[in-house]
Amino acid sequence: MEDLFKLMVENSVDGMIFFDNNFNIKYASPAIRNITGYTSEDFLSDTRLLFNIIYPEDKEKIIPIKDKIKKNNHEIKFRLIDTKNEIKWIHLKCKSIPGGYIGIMIDITEKQNALETIKKNEEKIRLFKLIMDNIPEMVWAKDKNGRFIFVNKEDAKFLGVKDTEKPIGKDDMFFVNRYKEERPDRKDWFTFGKQCINSDKIVLKSGKPRRFFESGNVRGRFLYLDVIKAPIFDENGEIIGTVGFGRDVTKEKELENRYRKIFEESQDCIFVTTIEGKIVDINPAGLKLFGFESLEEIKQVDIARDLFKNPSDRLKYIEKIKRNGFVKDFETILKKKDGEYINVLVSATPIFDGAKVIKGFQGMIRDITEKKVFDEKLKQIQKMESIGVLAGGIAHDFNNILTVINGYAEMLLRQIDNNNHIYDKVNNILNAGKKAANLIKQLLAFSKKQIYSPEIVNVNDVIKSFEKMLNRIIEENIRIETLLKKDIPLIKADISQLEQIIMNFIVNAKDALNQVKNPYLKKKIIIETGYATIDDNYTRLHPASKPGEYIFISVSDNGIGMEKETVQRIFEPFFTTKGKYKGTGLGLSVVYGIVQQNGGFITVYSEPDIGTTIKVYWPVIKEAKKDEFLTIAENLRYGNETILVVEDEKDVRELAVDSLKSLGYKVFEAENGLKAIELLKKINKRIDAVITDVIMPELNGIEFVKKAKKIFPELKVIYTSGYTDNHILQNNIIEKDVFFLHKPFSLNELSEILYKLFEEKI
Repeated sequence: MEDLFKLMVENSVDGMIFFDNNFNIKYASPAIRNITGYTSEDFLSDTRLLFNIIYPEDKEKIIPIKDKIKKNNHEIKFRLIDTKNEIKWIHLKCKSIPGGYIGIMIDITEKQNALETIKKNEEKIRLFKLIMDNIPEMVWAKDKNGRFIFVNKEDAKFLGVKDTEKPIGKDDMFFVNRYKEERPDRKDWFTFGKQCINSDKIVLKSGKPRRFFESGNVRGRFLYLDVIKAPIFDENGEIIGTVGFGRDVTKEKELENRYRKIFEESQDCIFVTTIEGKIVDINPAGLKLFGFESLEEIKQVDIARDLFKNPSDRLKYIEKIKRNGFVKDFETILKKKDGEYINVLVSATPIFDGAKVIKGFQGMIRDITEKKVFDEKLKQIQKMESIGVLAGGIAHDFNNILTVINGYAEMLLRQIDNNNHIYDKVNNILNAGKKAANLIKQLLAFSKKQIYSPEIVNVNDVIKSFEKMLNRIIEENIRIETLLKKDIPLIKADISQLEQIIMNFIVNAKDALNQVKNPYLKKKIIIETGYATIDDNYTRLHPASKPGEYIFISVSDNGIGMEKETVQRIFEPFFTTKGKYKGTGLGLSVVYGIVQQNGGFITVYSEPDIGTTIKVYWPVIKEAKKDEFLTIAENLRYGNETILVVEDEKDVRELAVDSLKSLGYKVFEAENGLKAIELLKKINKRIDAVITDVIMPELNGIEFVKKAKKIFPELKVIYTSGYTDNHILQNNIIEKDVFFLHKPFSLNELSEILYKLFEEKI
């Protein structure tokens, strides 16, 4: 029996230890070596070996074991360190026996480690669930059949349940059908099911993670989701399900859609480019601006080479962005696909990569080509207006001087016998003065201060009556053709001014044709009339124009044409292309003034070696046609009435007094309006009429007449001026009850207007 017991102890997998009453080891079975690495002999030779190899933190558990064993059987778990320096978990069962104690040492390391692993995994699962439930994005997992095996709180909320356990075991269609039953009246109440199922299939089939952008209604609210799904593999590499992460990107998508709408519908070019010079994206307005059919086509271009007129401008643009962090209204010239140049303003900001290195640019291009054209035309108009003001001022001063020169020269001629040797000399002075007066009239026409007498006319009739004379002034090798629109509306115009305009155009066309060196060219001038309605779109490009109904007179030739720079200057006074002594440079400037004066405008189109078309637009009227021309008497007319002359220019005043006296009139004079009023109050004689300058210091002619008529209500008035933007002329047109004598005036003109004044024939 003893041998059997010994055999059992020595072959047991558990260690057997016998302690004496002092707890010294008297026996250790062979299994002790398998547990600790130490032999039975090691334990017998060192009675404290067992205590020494106990894990330091567990020694306190061993110290009170003696007392516990004495009272009762005792079990204890502790750790020890074996010969391999590994920690082992030991379950020691001790029992008191005669002469000492017996203990059974069981190695529970694997079991304890398993328990620890389970404990740790439970903690990890708890922590994982805690993390997943606090993630503000949807997280879920499904098996191969699409049934949920896990959902976090956010996904449960998306599915419409409060408990994260409720979706477990259910698939997407469960929720689709559930919501159909909940709201049978709303087919769009929950529409995410099929998309989710299809994307799961794609991931299961491919075995790779995929990103999906899904959208649909969730309980009536339309949502956009950014979803990433990945397969779940078992330990053998087999796919057993899918895991998904979803983020609600509705706000971002709606914002993106708004920006995309702006991008697509903007009338300005919006672009994204690489720093190397390739287009990444561009909106439809950009494609239209550059003349490309598609994004794919424009992506092929090299920006600096193909879109910039001067490639160096792109380098300047990049440097500016690098220096300032942006560029605003960078002005440059770009090229369209067909080679046409456009003026643009570029505003852009850089695009950075993760290392904060510029990888591209994004921004906007605004086409200002039309604005540049408009600004240039506006600048030209303002320049012309400034020159007009200057010309008008000069004309006013010269008219006062010429009034004196021509007036006294005419008076001398009437007093000198034509056989007198000085008669011709005085006559030459008068002729020179008249030429100077004509030149001043041209300046006044340009400055829009010329006084004119219009009537209602049909422009076709004017051209027909003038056509014979036009044929006389051109060579036989030039043919004039007329294309006159039938039933053309009437206009209000001074016929002599219309003739002056047409004559000027014809002469310029003739000169342009005569400079053509091609002997085989069939030289031709075409005069055309027509009708046009001008709208706001047209006025955007032609700042001098106004919306309305117009007739036009067009004169075209196939002569040498003009460069753009020349076209921009042709209406400037004294500018001419005809060479020295061949032209005054006032012809077209006078035309410009006449047209502006009548509320019209002019356009010019010309190409070198092709020809020129110049077109006058004249506003139409709806009044009945009637004759409004003044007639001028050929012979002097005399009178005996009393006249007051009010003129601040002494020489002009003296001439007027002398002229009136020579015609038999009784004359008083005053140097300004205030003194004239004082004179009227002092004299007892009846004053029949006043001849007064419009513009005078202290009290102008208009105000003087108002005061004078309070003294003599029946007072007749003749206004004079060399130039005025006066108050008595509306739109520079003579009113029916106003007598106006333009400086410089002749003795004949003075006598005639006085005759009409007193005879009341106007």
